[in-house]
Amino acid sequence: MDFDLPDFDTRSGAGFELQLLDPKTNRPTERYLTVHGVDSDAYRAASMEQERRWLKSKVNRRTAARLSPEELESETITTLAACTSDWRGITDKKGEAVPFSRAAAIELYRQFPAIREQVAEAMGDRANFLPNSSTS
Repeated sequence: MDFDLPDFDTRSGAGFELQLLDPKTNRPTERYLTVHGVDSDAYRAASMEQERRWLKSKVNRRTAARLSPEELESETITTLAACTSDWRGITDKKGEAVPFSRAAAIELYRQFPAIREQVAEAMGDRANFLPNSSTS
């Protein structure tokens, strides 16, 4: 076999810098978000926390927990925000830079489904999180 197991490491690393695309033109913008993928510790921690909430909800209601579409959307947004570690080029309506925070990421994903979709797609693409193959 001609491969190294580290070539499959999609879990560690500093994340992937996603360049957002303009939803009208599909052209790259000057807005970037650093995200961590579905194999990352950040994603795993967010998923475990979500499971804890669901289990607690199920026990408290003594019925099978079923999420409404609104609750599911909120859980998705929370997970995406937990897997976002930084950004640049994100500005408010006045053109001023918005400092990154988890709360700001939640608000960004809540207000802009097109951004939320791009982030979710990037997080699910494991190729974005593979180590650089330039050392081969």
